[in-house]
Amino acid sequence: MKLCIRKDIKRLRYVIKRLFHKEEFDFNKEDYLNYTLFHENSLFVKARTIKGLVKEHFVTNPLLKNEALFILDVGCGTGEIDRLIQGDFAKVTVIGVDSAIEAVRRATMRNLNNAKFLACSAEKFCFTDNVFDIVILANILHHSYRSILNIIQESLRVLNTSGKILIFEVNSLNPLQILWFYLFCPIDKGMHMVSPMHLRRILKNVTADNGIITIKPLPSSLYFEYMAVYSKK
Repeated sequence: MKLCIRKDIKRLRYVIKRLFHKEEFDFNKEDYLNYTLFHENSLFVKARTIKGLVKEHFVTNPLLKNEALFILDVGCGTGEIDRLIQGDFAKVTVIGVDSAIEAVRRATMRNLNNAKFLACSAEKFCFTDNVFDIVILANILHHSYRSILNIIQESLRVLNTSGKILIFEVNSLNPLQILWFYLFCPIDKGMHMVSPMHLRRILKNVTADNGIITIKPLPSSLYFEYMAVYSKK
């Protein structure tokens, strides 16, 4: 663990050093995602976590082992996470939704097997009730701070009776993340971080059942992110 932390600190110093040598910070989102050294590592950790959740779903629901499983990726962007998870499970269908039509077009151009992408608002999904086994909210809540309640309510609406919501968010308990978020991350300018405690309160207030809420750090990039899992059962 110490070696991993030292490696991440070295990467952080390198990125910050290069940022300070740039004359201006107005590069676009795509440039930023290609530029940062944390992005790729974070993607793989998220994908591994999602795959583990899928395997767990089939293990804890043996009666469903021969049935298809449906995943909704909210705010899918260009389908980067979906690219990493769609090929591992033959009976898993991934539906990605994003309000940005250009992002959906680029995700569709990936031609992923068992994956479809739609232009759809996270505040009002274009799906009927109880259709998805897993709903993924990967780093979108801090971009939609005023709509968090609507997004989670909609996620609950489309979730089936044994489903789970998997949330990834930036970790406001990490001082380095606060520094990165507010000073060096142009795509998050003007956004609001969602703390683990605040997210737990929201989930408890919105969910009327006795579902299980688990929140823990995501072991990626000096714990810059955390994950929350809500299970209806």
